Amino acid sequence: MADCSNNFKSGEDCYLSKISLSSQKEDQLRTSRDALREKIRAYLKEKGIKDTRFYRQGSYAHRTMISPLNCDYDIDDGVYMDLSDFKEEPSTRTIHTWILEAVENHTQTPPVDKEPCVRAIFKAGYQVDLPAYKIEERGDENENYFLAKKTSGWFESDPKAMTRWFQDQIKQKSEQLRRLVKYFKGWRDYRSTKNPTKLPSGLTLTILACEQYLSDPRDDISFTETARSILARLRLSDAIWKPYHPTENMRDYLSDRQFDHFINELEKLVATGDEAIEKKSAPKAAQKWQKVLGERFPVLEDPDEGSKAKKFEKPAIVGTTVRSA
Repeated sequence: MADCSNNFKSGEDCYLSKISLSSQKEDQLRTSRDALREKIRAYLKEKGIKDTRFYRQGSYAHRTMISPLNCDYDIDDGVYMDLSDFKEEPSTRTIHTWILEAVENHTQTPPVDKEPCVRAIFKAGYQVDLPAYKIEERGDENENYFLAKKTSGWFESDPKAMTRWFQDQIKQKSEQLRRLVKYFKGWRDYRSTKNPTKLPSGLTLTILACEQYLSDPRDDISFTETARSILARLRLSDAIWKPYHPTENMRDYLSDRQFDHFINELEKLVATGDEAIEKKSAPKAAQKWQKVLGERFPVLEDPDEGSKAKKFEKPAIVGTTVRSA
């Protein structure tokens, strides 16, 4: 059986490296985020909000962010506010307006006031989404959080709960799981260029990957078997509940047509993974993987054909295999 685990995870030119943000881009994101935080905190203080906190959210907090093929990516940086000092609480529309005003003229492209957040757009090809939350004390030394939707009002929401749940999943299972989440996101990114029909969000894929994760010393086998497990699970029940409070069914964000498309894509992924693993030649197996993951997936020489694995017609790859679960 062909082993493409190194193609997935080892070396500077492996699939994981290809789909991950470079350290330079990560530094750029942090710099942009910190500058926005300073402006927002100072502006909200002028408006009477003394306690403004910031928490990174989503794939940014989970360390599962990928670099999409269209080079347009975003991070979520939650703005958490204590509004208890106001005699009359500001409306969600007012909160959005204040954050919008705080970040105006920070970038060449004007910020966008969306229903769930304010988006700051940077010419380097990324955005910082700024959802706003109010903090309410529960009386048991804990807090509840409510998202400010511009026109719809306050909705109970706790993205930090998802982050805690995901971090627990990694601790209980393996760092391999974090890699698999990125592989699924990379797969979704590439398959979306082949068909415009919507595929599930990164959050939905993360939940499914965590719940159906099957470990193996080889990433190619673990990825294939986890995809197979997700497919079997969704054939039994299409409900995909958030594993924390407040919960909701992520299936509601997909139409029946979109869900059927997702199932078809999973079937192709599993079938291709099986075919690749059964190949005798690692390069031919990698070419199979490229059909579902795209050209960012590298084709390497068979280890038996040389002492060093290298990409065909390109410089050698240098890297150390990461031991999986």
